[in-house]
Amino acid sequence: MTKWQQKGPPVHWSQRLHELPVKHVNKLSKEVFASYSGPAGGLTNVEPKQTDGTISWTNKHDRAYGIATSLYEFNPLSKATTGDPIADVLAICARVNSAILVMADGVNWGDKPRLAARCAVKACMSHLNKKLYTGKVNTTRDIFEDMKVAFDEAHRLIMENEGTMTTLTATVVVQIKGSEQFAVCTLNVGDSLGFVYNKESGVREATAGCRDPNQTRDMKLCGGALGPVDGMNPDLTNLTYSLTVAEPGDLVFLTSDGISDNFDPVVAHRAVAERPITAICTCPPTTVEQLEKQDMDELLPCFDPPRRQHDSLRHMEMAIVSMEAPNENLNASTACAKLLQYVVNKTEAKRKRLEELNEQFSGQQDQSPATRRSITKQISSIMQGLPGKLDHAAIVAYQVGHFEIKKRPRSIGHVGNLQEVDDWSCNHPSNFYTDSFSYSPQHFT
Repeated sequence: MTKWQQKGPPVHWSQRLHELPVKHVNKLSKEVFASYSGPAGGLTNVEPKQTDGTISWTNKHDRAYGIATSLYEFNPLSKATTGDPIADVLAICARVNSAILVMADGVNWGDKPRLAARCAVKACMSHLNKKLYTGKVNTTRDIFEDMKVAFDEAHRLIMENEGTMTTLTATVVVQIKGSEQFAVCTLNVGDSLGFVYNKESGVREATAGCRDPNQTRDMKLCGGALGPVDGMNPDLTNLTYSLTVAEPGDLVFLTSDGISDNFDPVVAHRAVAERPITAICTCPPTTVEQLEKQDMDELLPCFDPPRRQHDSLRHMEMAIVSMEAPNENLNASTACAKLLQYVVNKTEAKRKRLEELNEQFSGQQDQSPATRRSITKQISSIMQGLPGKLDHAAIVAYQVGHFEIKKRPRSIGHVGNLQEVDDWSCNHPSNFYTDSFSYSPQHFT
């Protein structure tokens, strides 16, 4: 068992459940105040479509919120957004004194990865909703035992429906017995990450143990996945149990790598990665963008992996607390909007430039294979000089604490030019906002 040294309460993690500390928890209330899955219905698209009897999966709330979008460019040839459909799937079920958050990111593009993600979220959420609220859960170890079975069920449902591969991260938040604090229990496989935000200590990563903190992570590899990775078997290489604590008012949130990777200082072009001398390319630049990036790289600081992690968390905190409107009440919905807006803005230049290049080259008819390869190489070279990572991006968040179910008036909050319904009631479906944002000017600046 390892304890992560970050600001705020420690994060304990291990690949062996029995090595984690055990905390006794309060009895879990069954009363639901918010439940949502998306995009486009999320887990409700997997048969049987009615998952948990009385639970409706369209009830967002300002304290229990999720959103997903695509950061990819519009393709003039296909007349669609590259990478569609969105393969990130999220779900949240929040009760009076607990919450379950689940995030899955289908590996690669297409219907099959999205199906895998939907199956994983469906099976995981269904199992946890069924097992955690029987009155038999007394400790965090009981919760982790149920979470492990939920992951087994997720893999089984993927295989039954012939999906491909997906990451999966699940977090259960529940109050510790005899304390005001809440336990944050997380199980993850792959690179969909979990975080806790506290006003005093900032953002810390709850899933930091799923990779070596001293090694540079290859962002092209997810590190582990459910589904048929090896024949009929999943890849559980980085399956990790994590435990930390949160205070009432803290924000617990899960992200796909389309969110988390864009906070990395190297991806955002705030720094360059530390590399051995033998790995440094001495090839001369061949485009204006490459030349400009080379000049910029010489001016940027060089970050090792721990410093990159620290910088990522610091910028997440900055995004959450930035642009606060007068009398703004920071909650799950506003935090999701701010983090997503940061990512959309960070990738805007790359997305627009790629759309311009696609438009430029789409008019060239009868391209030979050699010409297409040359164009692809040229576009790739230009993209390397621009900040950000184009991907599907999803986030689901929960504001920690007890909740009293009551009707409240609807109000509208503003984050820059992004308009959000600031307060939802589970009794008023007409208040629900779309789960998939576009990055058109009326939403983002």
